[in-house]
Amino acid sequence: MSLDLISCMKGFLAIAEHQGFSQAARHTRISTPILTNQLQRLEKLLEKRLIHRTTRRIELTEAGEIYLRHVKRILVEIDLAQNALTNLEKEPHGVLTLGIPSLLHSLHFIEQLKSFLHSYPKVQLKTMDEILWGSLADGTVDLIISGINMSDKQLIKEYLFTAKSTIYAAPEYIEKYGIPKNIEDLKNHNCLINLRVSPNKEWSFANNKKVQVQGNYTATSGINILHACIAGLGLMWTLDMAAKEEIHHKRLVEIPLDKPAKIDIYQYYRPVGAEHIARLTADYFKNFTSRKAL
Repeated sequence: MSLDLISCMKGFLAIAEHQGFSQAARHTRISTPILTNQLQRLEKLLEKRLIHRTTRRIELTEAGEIYLRHVKRILVEIDLAQNALTNLEKEPHGVLTLGIPSLLHSLHFIEQLKSFLHSYPKVQLKTMDEILWGSLADGTVDLIISGINMSDKQLIKEYLFTAKSTIYAAPEYIEKYGIPKNIEDLKNHNCLINLRVSPNKEWSFANNKKVQVQGNYTATSGINILHACIAGLGLMWTLDMAAKEEIHHKRLVEIPLDKPAKIDIYQYYRPVGAEHIARLTADYFKNFTSRKAL
């Protein structure tokens, strides 16, 4: 791959990310005519139109959308190769800020985090449960792990694994109130609502079934909901991995009312300009989860 092609790719990415030639020129400090020329050479090489241009805005073609996804990955790998040589004699170090829901952090990823910190002892790990997606763009957070499936051209999204989400209750609650007969019967039970994952107070099941629920206890922390459920306050809808340990110790019971919803877990990080440690961590988690049986 020639350096000229890499420069053209970078120019195309800048135009796409900043949604215009003049905006891209300001951010990259490359003149508009040069960016235009880079795009034209790229389109000539590919024999495909990548961008529709009007007087007011630009829009990626279908070919442009596909090519952009690959360009992001290629440039990340080039950046990684350069960083690998730069850091050949330097051990990874610095603060890594990871955005991850509390239940995933405490009940699943703690093993990965422990292993990661043992592998890179000079890294200082900071985790955040309160996640604002804008934090990735401004650099407040380096990496987000989430069950939210979102598309953002300015972020790289990578699939990690799939979990299922179903209903659980403590034996104390079941003894006092019984169990719901079906998903419609949930309205007659006290449901503990995690506002982070159910802001509309809806619980999901397979085939896009959604049920409106209600209850006298809500929280924005999955851990708080888990503790409330163990205490017998009501029913909980959560990931199977979150309840696995409590099921084993008979503190919770699964209530299979319908086929559980499948939740894909992803990791998100910035494509270009991301710190080497963020990419390193992303690769680590991706490889780790592919080796582990969930």
